[in-house]
Amino acid sequence: MKFICLDNVQFARRTWQQRNRIKTVKGPQWLTAPVSSKGRRDQLISEVLVEPGSGFDETCIRAIESNYSRDPRLNAFALELFTQLRKKHEHLTDLNIDLISWVNDRLGDSTPCLRRSSMKTTGSKADLLAAIAAERGADSYLSAPGSREYLSKNSTFADRGIEVLYHEYEHPIYAQNFPGFEPHLSVVDLLLTVSATRLERIRSGIPAAGVVA
Repeated sequence: MKFICLDNVQFARRTWQQRNRIKTVKGPQWLTAPVSSKGRRDQLISEVLVEPGSGFDETCIRAIESNYSRDPRLNAFALELFTQLRKKHEHLTDLNIDLISWVNDRLGDSTPCLRRSSMKTTGSKADLLAAIAAERGADSYLSAPGSREYLSKNSTFADRGIEVLYHEYEHPIYAQNFPGFEPHLSVVDLLLTVSATRLERIRSGIPAAGVVA
């Protein structure tokens, strides 16, 4: 399996490309990496620069420390996570890939992360995705369900003999630091609130209706 970072398509501001959420006593809080945008309206993701001097790394660290300080797992992860945030990345892609790689390591996932910008493929939308899969020698492509409508109307994967699979994600329910359950937070919330045993149960597949005790 290969994970391809699609870094040379157009950047979309105020999306998951530059932000994520943690849980606080007041509810979800966005942690956003500010980026340089003046005169760079149509820039590719690979071209996006993290705004220098913004101090967002320390802002993120303070937010995580203040909302997860009571959890003993914070000390186990803090040094590694905060080291990634404090690297002073020039490009947003470098920040994201470093964080993704760190998370994969913590979850025991050795899937390599490759950059689309380092590949030779061309095209757009489904044609581009199929070309990338073919270049890597893939016989299947795992897609989010939201892409089903436009992928099903295009035969480009079938023409290359590549099977399209859809990840039907069922969100597990686990105990969080504050009352109530908030889904679709950063994986940091999971790592800082769930024990190794419970994490393994989640990785093995827990129905959405199930509660991981």
